[in-house]
Amino acid sequence: MRVQLLLAAVALVTFGWPSPAQSQDALSSVEQKIVTAWNGVESAMGDVTLDMPIPIGDVVCPARGKGRLLYSGEKGYGKLRLNLTGGLEPPGGNATIAMPVTADGVFDGAVAHILTSILLQPVVLKYDASEDLDPKLTPAEALFALLHEECDLELLPEARVGGLSTYVIGARIKKPATEGPVQPARVVLFFAKDSGMPCRVILEDRDGRPLGSAQCTNVKLNGRIDPSRFNFAAPANVPVTDLNKGELPPILEQLTQ
Repeated sequence: MRVQLLLAAVALVTFGWPSPAQSQDALSSVEQKIVTAWNGVESAMGDVTLDMPIPIGDVVCPARGKGRLLYSGEKGYGKLRLNLTGGLEPPGGNATIAMPVTADGVFDGAVAHILTSILLQPVVLKYDASEDLDPKLTPAEALFALLHEECDLELLPEARVGGLSTYVIGARIKKPATEGPVQPARVVLFFAKDSGMPCRVILEDRDGRPLGSAQCTNVKLNGRIDPSRFNFAAPANVPVTDLNKGELPPILEQLTQ
């Protein structure tokens, strides 16, 4: 043991220990590589798997699903379309009695709409993000601006995700939630080196235990996507819940009365 400690001390003296400034320089360099690569992506499409905790009252229900993601980066913040099919499991998880759930989400560069079902009742969730967006920023720049504002970032060892080489960045939330059944404290993001786009995200609690994850595989870059795929029209007779106004879906309002 003494010999091992001596060798470790010699290594530190000889090669030095990475200083905070060096670590920050390395992080800034990787961030620039990610932003540059992502800014060069005009479109992307891939398969998505999702495993996320959904808080319902004081309990947590696992939500698991698979689907398809479309992305267009032609203007400003870019546009997204996500179709998911899966199930909402009871607390503790039991896929055999999961409640079927589908979701069709569209972000048109300013407003997000999600058509889904809550307790088997269809509903459209709407969120207008235009006031929070800086039109001068690209999607990559906007993501890192948000991360720097809300989190302390650290560069983690590179990894492979679905055959892709990735840069890995840990984002520890500066003011994590202290109430509620789900309290994420850290986000680990895996950015594909070839496109700069995130291909895997992991949520962790304060003790580093995984809470949920999302991953995109079989990604094809810069193929043509019909612009109409990013249009959204709420189906007739389906209520629209405006999240900006603090509204609840009608079925949840009934349950809370």
